[in-house]
Amino acid sequence: MRGCPFIDATAEFPDPESAVHSYAKEQKSRMVQLTAAVVTELGCRDPLSLAEQLATLADGAASRAMVLN
Repeated sequence: MRGCPFIDATAEFPDPESAVHSYAKEQKSRMVQLTAAVVTELGCRDPLSLAEQLATLADGAASRAMVLN
């Protein structure tokens, strides 16, 4: 595991108009949407906000895993 492949892709293709960058952004958005659906089922009052926070934690965990091995 070397971090998040979508973060890596956007680093390699920083232009937001590139197909690679756009795809990575779509996948990150999809993760938030899927997470929001799950926390909605669990009764969360603000599922989108919590989903964004959990996605941010997941991104951070992937980065830490890469750095700390």
